[in-house]
Amino acid sequence: MAKYKVGFIGCGLMAMHHAAAYYLNPLTEITAASDDDADNLKIFCERFNVSNSYLNYEDMLSNETLDIIAPILPVKFNPKIVIDSAQTQIKGIYCEKPIASNLRDADQMVNECDKHGIIFACGDAMRNYPQLWDVFEFIKKGGLGEIETINAYEPTAEISGGGCQTLSVIQMFAFDSKIENVIGWMDNPLSDNDQSMGGLIKFKNGIHCFLNNKDSVKKGIEVIGTKGFFYHSDWNNFSIYKKDPDGYLREINYNLPNVAQSNRDLINRIGNLQNPGFRTTESINCFVSSIDKGAHLRCPGFVMRNSLEIAIALRESARQNNRPISMPLKDRSLKLFPKIGRLENKKDSLSIGEYDKRMNEQLKYSSY
Repeated sequence: MAKYKVGFIGCGLMAMHHAAAYYLNPLTEITAASDDDADNLKIFCERFNVSNSYLNYEDMLSNETLDIIAPILPVKFNPKIVIDSAQTQIKGIYCEKPIASNLRDADQMVNECDKHGIIFACGDAMRNYPQLWDVFEFIKKGGLGEIETINAYEPTAEISGGGCQTLSVIQMFAFDSKIENVIGWMDNPLSDNDQSMGGLIKFKNGIHCFLNNKDSVKKGIEVIGTKGFFYHSDWNNFSIYKKDPDGYLREINYNLPNVAQSNRDLINRIGNLQNPGFRTTESINCFVSSIDKGAHLRCPGFVMRNSLEIAIALRESARQNNRPISMPLKDRSLKLFPKIGRLENKKDSLSIGEYDKRMNEQLKYSSY
C-alpha cells in the first residue's frame, strides 16, 4: 500500500498528466477525486481506478482522509480551493500555474499553507529539472565565479501564464534573492490582461536580469559569471562555458542530458504506461520527496507568487513611463488576468466537442 493518499480537485486534461505522474511514484496512490463536471469525473475515475468520487470538493475534504490535495484547476478557482484545502489535516498541496490573478489571493494561499505547516508547490515547472539544480550547485561552489547578469529570452505572449516558468528560473539563478526594483515595457500597459513583457529586474544581491521579449534565434536563459556562463538554450540543452588559462571561453562537458533525451529515457523506463512527461514527473517526485524526507522543494508556491508580482511590476512600470517600481509592491489588490484558457474552464475556450474528444482519448490508455 502506498504511503500517501492523494485527492484530486479538478479532473480535466491537465489533471490526467499530474495523475499519471502520481501513479508512477511508488509512495502515492490516488484514492479520491472531485469535479463538478460529471463527465470529466467519470473518465478520470475510470482511467485511474478511483472508487471515491465527488461532484463537490467540500464533500471530499470532509469525508476522506488524505495526505495530498491536487487542485488542478482554472486559475480563478485556485485561491479558494487551495485555502480551503489548507484547513484540513493534510501534508501537501500542489496546484497549477499561474498561482492566481491578483497578489492578495496569492499571498493568502502562501500564508495559509505556511501557517498550517503544509508543503505548497505550484506549477508543472521547468524549475524542477534536476539538470538545472546540478548547474545551480556547480555555480554555488564558485564554478562560474560571481554571478553578475542573467539574460532571459522569452518571447511568449503571456508572461504570467507560460512565462512564469521563465520568471521562476530567473529567481532560482538569482539565488531567490529579494528584488530591489523592476523596469518594464510592453505593447499595451493599460490592459489588465496577460501579454508579452520585457524589462530589467534588479535583485538586492546585485544580480541584474534582462528580460528580452522579442522573438529571436535565442530562446532560454543565460547565467553569466566572472569566470564563465551557463546557457539553457531553447529550454532543452544545457551548456557550460568557462575561461581557460589563456582567457578563452571553452565549453566544458558536464554530462547533462537534454530535456528531449530525458523524456526518451523516461519512456524507456515506464514501458507501455502513459508518459506524463519528464517535467511533470520530476515536479511530482520532488514534491513527494519534500513531504516524505524533507527534501528541498524546487518550486514552492512563494516562487510563483513572486513571478506574478514581477509580471505586475513590469506592467506598472510601463504604465508610468518605464519608471523603476520598488519591490515588494505595496498595493496587493493589483491584478493580472491570464489568457481565458487558463483563467476559465478550458472546455469553454475550445470548439464545441473538442475538449470532450480529448478527454475520451484518455481512455485508450489502460486503466491503472
